[in-house]
Amino acid sequence: RQDIAVPGMLYASVEHSATFLGKPKGYDKQAALNISGVKQVIETKRTLFGREIAGIAVLADSYWAAVQGRNALDVRWDHGDLEQISDSSIEKDSMEAAKGTGDQLFSRGNVDDIFKNNDEVIEHFYQTPYQAHVPMEPMNAIVNIGEDKAAFWGSTQNPNGMRSFISEKYNIPEDKVKINYTFMGGGFGRRSRTDVVEEAADLSKKSGAPVKLIWTREDDQTQGPFRACSLNVCRGVLDSEGRLKAMEHKVIAQEIRNQTGDNMTAGRQLMGGVNTEYTIPNLAVRGVLKKRHIPISYWRAVYHSTNPFAHESFIDEMARKAGVDPIDFRLQMLDHPRFIRVLKLVAEKTNWYQPKPAAIGRGVAIAERSGAHFAMVTEVTRIDDKVVPVKITTALDLGTCINPDTVKAQTEGSIVMGLGACYAGLNIEKGAVKQQNWHTYPLLRLDQCPEIETHIVSSDGPPDGAGESGLPTVAPSLVNAIFDLTGERIRKLPLESSFGL
Repeated sequence: RQDIAVPGMLYASVEHSATFLGKPKGYDKQAALNISGVKQVIETKRTLFGREIAGIAVLADSYWAAVQGRNALDVRWDHGDLEQISDSSIEKDSMEAAKGTGDQLFSRGNVDDIFKNNDEVIEHFYQTPYQAHVPMEPMNAIVNIGEDKAAFWGSTQNPNGMRSFISEKYNIPEDKVKINYTFMGGGFGRRSRTDVVEEAADLSKKSGAPVKLIWTREDDQTQGPFRACSLNVCRGVLDSEGRLKAMEHKVIAQEIRNQTGDNMTAGRQLMGGVNTEYTIPNLAVRGVLKKRHIPISYWRAVYHSTNPFAHESFIDEMARKAGVDPIDFRLQMLDHPRFIRVLKLVAEKTNWYQPKPAAIGRGVAIAERSGAHFAMVTEVTRIDDKVVPVKITTALDLGTCINPDTVKAQTEGSIVMGLGACYAGLNIEKGAVKQQNWHTYPLLRLDQCPEIETHIVSSDGPPDGAGESGLPTVAPSLVNAIFDLTGERIRKLPLESSFGL
């Protein structure tokens, strides 16, 4: 935490390349040392998924002095050809990759034969952007590396990983590495990484003092690692009775566990959130792995935060094409008691089958995450010149519910984070993140949050997870509701201003 101090501590602020992998060509070390309070200027690095990321650190007796010294460095970076990369080049590359077959991640029946022998194959493309974790507390750590012992102070989702990293890196027995675990000002997957601790440890070892490293808000938002952007391609065929006869879901994205090296095979992690419980007789899930210089990592619900946007939007589109109610369309493809229960419950709680006001649009989506099964209905209306969500109702089956208040709080938190990701995203311009702070990457505010109603199914099954399960259904239920109200189908996030908050 940022309010912790230890005796003899130096403060550090690190200048990084905007393009992540840029190399320093030169900097004004003396200008930084001329700042009152600045003690040292040290080159450092952190390792992220096999890549070394360079930095120039300023160490001082106060954080203010460290930042002022950093501002005086005037670092010149060699970005190589990374500045040629932008949103448009990434999109073009993904669209080209989508033409390939991809790696088979799941298969039932024979999708290819159905598509080959049918003239009415429906195909749609869905896109989601990079997302930052943006915890309220930016990344920070205090590390003290001694000769035969070490200590860490800070908030982390991976205390054992911190201990193991320090032990292995500095040849210190693990029982001599003390982890002082503090309260966490938000993590969402970002604090599972050891990269910031690696920088702080390196600076402590080189300076001979405990070092408190604090990333600025701009560092935190632009350095990543991020949630991966993705392109999802869904294709389907309806039979003569309006049922989904065949469906292919192809995911084109980076994969967290395979970001460097020559192996270009997509792993099953890439299909997270694609619902294979639908009894579609011919179903294929395929992945096309892309490797880019932009680092990615775990972000709340991981690939369940992107794939269901495409999957449940496409299911809705097929229901509309078949002329079948979206909940009934899903129910006729389900032989899964938990999904059936939550779908019927959310229909009951929202009076789904009753006439709705003309000014209201409703959308539904289902998903499973961490063993918990969710069904969600989002309602939208027009306020002034915008279409906005006014109520989100969710029904969940997570087995035995030990603490309903905590489950509801986690569900609401997941929904708020998922909703925020519908209205903001990161853009890549000249190889770097464009949005520097919250004024260009807005978070959901209290007065923008719709009413949230959570219904927990009574169950005596084993307890399942609730921390991420409410997020996957937010984006698809929202865009399905927008279509219900306006007739406009949204397949690319974030939403445009006419659907803004």
